[in-house]
Amino acid sequence: MTIRERFQEYVLGNNPTRKKADRWTLLLAVVLSSISVLKGTAGGNAAKQGLLIVAIGMIGTTITHSLFPSRQARGEEGTDPVPTQGSSMRRPFLTATFAAIVVFLGLSEEHLEAEILERRLRSLTKTVPLKKESILQISDLFGRAETAKVRLSPPALGRVKTALKQTYEVDRSLEKNAIQAGAAIVSYSTLSLPPEIEHALMHGKPLVPAPHDWGFAPIGNGGEMDTTIRRETLSSKRYQLIDFNPAPDYALMEKIGQNAAGSAEYGPAFMLAQELDAELDGFHLRRVIFRNARIFYNGGPVILEHVYFLNCEFTLAIGPNSWALVDAFSPEHPVDFKAT
Repeated sequence: MTIRERFQEYVLGNNPTRKKADRWTLLLAVVLSSISVLKGTAGGNAAKQGLLIVAIGMIGTTITHSLFPSRQARGEEGTDPVPTQGSSMRRPFLTATFAAIVVFLGLSEEHLEAEILERRLRSLTKTVPLKKESILQISDLFGRAETAKVRLSPPALGRVKTALKQTYEVDRSLEKNAIQAGAAIVSYSTLSLPPEIEHALMHGKPLVPAPHDWGFAPIGNGGEMDTTIRRETLSSKRYQLIDFNPAPDYALMEKIGQNAAGSAEYGPAFMLAQELDAELDGFHLRRVIFRNARIFYNGGPVILEHVYFLNCEFTLAIGPNSWALVDAFSPEHPVDFKAT
């Protein structure tokens, strides 16, 4: 039989080998998808994973049967004088099993989603300058990646940033759309913290009361500074002090040139600011962790030293300083940035 004849017989005929192979593939898909659900994968995503296993398994067994006749078939055709009972199932079973294991272990849901998103981003940024529709789609894709908590590779992020900057440099009418897409990239970059910072948040000891000679200017209320506001703010849970460090390696939150921390010999190792709206312009921040915050930057002077952001939403004004801030962001890394 030719390859075409074997393919037609396997797919269109009443082939018992195909039926057994399909049942085997379906069983693997159900078992592995159930394991995914038990590991915490959402039901819909586990179902998609199962369908992918079925598709790859069935395609693999079809190709295998069409290209490589079984020993039983070769015996019937006279090309193998010793037909072996049951050997016709061995290669399709191995193919289906291999396909299922590769998908389950090597191509997890997150990796598959990341590959899909990165391929789409490559397609959208292939030609520069970008079109307005492409920029809007880029913003949507990063919103999708943020919602699904998918980790995109640094090269993919760098490629998109470069394409956006080159676009607004060529066509200023698209700068607003481009910086909005840049803000979407920055917001996406706040999905997680470095492990050591996560550990500090979970296991660090609260520094209560605050050192009497150390102060800060709450960023959430425009940077007003006095002792009463400081103590009321700390009790509000929006600001928390974690552990302590000697000078000059303690946390700072002050207006540029304000010297709110004074000449304190020690201060908090980290300062957590959460559930607030913060405008970065005019502030000097060091070892501050923003969590679940809305961050605004209008392109003014700012100093950021080892500042961290977790689950934050950014709004950026048009301007070169905003693009420099976009470049300063990288997932799971502190932000060090200075603009004048």
